[in-house]
Amino acid sequence: MKKRTILLMIFGSVTLLIALLSGYTLWNTLDPKHTCISCHEIAPSLQRWEESAHANVRCTECHGTALSEGHHSLREKSNMVFSHFSGTIHNEDIRLTEKQVLDISERCISCHQDEGAKWKNGNHAATYQDIFSDSIHNGIEPPYADCFRCHGMYYDNDITALIDFSKGNNQLSFKDRKAANNHTIPCLACHQVHTPNLPQEKTGSNLMENNRNPKVGLYIRTEKTFMRNDQLPRVQITHNGKNITVAEDGSTWTCIQCHAPNAWHEAGTNDDCTPVGKFEGMSCIECHDPHSTRIQHDAIKRYSIPERNTGKCFSSSNSDVCSAAPQANN
Repeated sequence: MKKRTILLMIFGSVTLLIALLSGYTLWNTLDPKHTCISCHEIAPSLQRWEESAHANVRCTECHGTALSEGHHSLREKSNMVFSHFSGTIHNEDIRLTEKQVLDISERCISCHQDEGAKWKNGNHAATYQDIFSDSIHNGIEPPYADCFRCHGMYYDNDITALIDFSKGNNQLSFKDRKAANNHTIPCLACHQVHTPNLPQEKTGSNLMENNRNPKVGLYIRTEKTFMRNDQLPRVQITHNGKNITVAEDGSTWTCIQCHAPNAWHEAGTNDDCTPVGKFEGMSCIECHDPHSTRIQHDAIKRYSIPERNTGKCFSSSNSDVCSAAPQANN
């Protein structure tokens, strides 16, 4: 009798496990309208997703499942369920952690492989180690809270949790060693998965692109929100006391948010790289690859740009020379 009871318990447990796994598999394959949206706090995100260029990409392909990353994802999804039933959660309360953002970036790259390869080999893939271990730069401009506006906008705490300042700016060390090798400018810094947009199509004209919303923007750390390029603030930039024209394309004003001029908005000051002279009004991506930031070979040939020039996109002595960014792609 005892043996029979044990066998029945084992059989029941296996049956229950199979039923749970089958049910969970079915849950992940159903239309999100019948699953994700059952949580009221997710409904606005689902609506944005339905209007986005990623509407044919399943939620789990970007966000994973409760079992996709072992106990880490299981704990994450369990916390979501707990938050749902333990209090009133609104869509605007939902925030991705830095780890989740970095995980999503890897999933972005699994589809956008060419862009991902360029990003990983470019300056925008810089880590906290790269940014804050440069003693020369730290001596010129000591790290402070606003560094995270561009380098670390998704970091979960403030800069004092990342860096130990106790020995001075020339001997900085990391408090949060696990984060030291995290990328500071992930995909979601400039792209939003749920941006309302038509799916991109390869056509023989620019009609499709002209009817689409900007593909880029910027995550504003202080506001914890993403702003599309066409919603970002514009300022009048000057050069040698004269107002200059800045490209109104889908990328340039995103670049300027981080590669910004001084308080007087003068081209070429601080980190600004606004083109002037014969390049005035030209888009950043006319010459630069947007993911690697490197000057593209066709631009080098077209504009006779010195291949190893490491200056800025302006010249104080000869304003019709674009002496920009790093060496070209190989």
